[in-house]
Amino acid sequence: MLEECASCIEQAFEHSPMSSVNVEEQSISNRMKKLGIITHLRMQYCAILSQIHRHKDAMTQAKVAVRLATLLINDMRDLCVLYIKKEEINVA
Repeated sequence: MLEECASCIEQAFEHSPMSSVNVEEQSISNRMKKLGIITHLRMQYCAILSQIHRHKDAMTQAKVAVRLATLLINDMRDLCVLYIKKEEINVA
């Protein structure tokens, strides 16, 4: 059962335009949404791979997920800075 799940997720990554994120995308919110979905899916895939004893593959997926999560956190920080500057302008 889990092997079938892993196979389906592998196929989804191969055929999905969301499997890669354009880090140059203009909209931070769109990129964040995509990053959140892909990161979550990569972590789920990692857990499934670990359960079927494909630990090296699971580690690879975990590393990808961490890299994507780091991008997501950086986007969140950038968005916070943008909102703080916007509020400072409105208060002044």
